Amino acid sequence: MKRAVWIVVGSLSFVLGTLGIFLPILPTVPLYLLASFSFLNSSEKLYKKFKSGKLYKRYLLKYLAKGGLSLHQKVLLILFVSCQIAIAAFLLKNSILGLIVVFALYIGFLVSMLFIVKTVPPEK
Repeated sequence: MKRAVWIVVGSLSFVLGTLGIFLPILPTVPLYLLASFSFLNSSEKLYKKFKSGKLYKRYLLKYLAKGGLSLHQKVLLILFVSCQIAIAAFLLKNSILGLIVVFALYIGFLVSMLFIVKTVPPEK
């Protein structure tokens, strides 16, 4: 039962993280980290398959190697997501619940960028 829960959590995190590549409001790297952790706890085979995948290597390996994002990367990401949030808020201006959800996601994103994701020196 425990193994099945880890597989479901890992699969869901992987799918949401992959959607985050196209929808910047979903944080790709943290979701891939959760998927990696979940697959590690569920099955060695799934974990190895995830780590050997193209998406893991492209999005997670660089982040893990550097230990965070450069200030430039963070600023660009925050600006891009802020524009996306502004568009979403405009489209949801008649939906109080929608605005609350979008605002909560934005606050979560800002907290993660400012206090959780480390700022590393830029590459030379």
